[in-house]
Amino acid sequence: SEGRLRVAILRPTMIHGDGDRNLTPLARWIRAGRPVPLLAGGRTTIQPIHVADLADALARAVLAPEPLLGRDATLSGPNPLT
Repeated sequence: SEGRLRVAILRPTMIHGDGDRNLTPLARWIRAGRPVPLLAGGRTTIQPIHVADLADALARAVLAPEPLLGRDATLSGPNPLT
């Protein structure tokens, strides 16, 4: 209706890529042989998205036809990790 803002809500999962402060430091920590606490006994999964894939998804969302408006989406990478 007129006067109402129509939006799309896009929620990225953990973002990784050059200079990230999440996954890259964790990977370095693990490669160095340091102990890492395992939440839920190591059964917790994450599904990080690469920054380039996130940029592509955001561009597609901006350029998408109107049906995207009023919807929400979780933007994640292709593979869950434990």
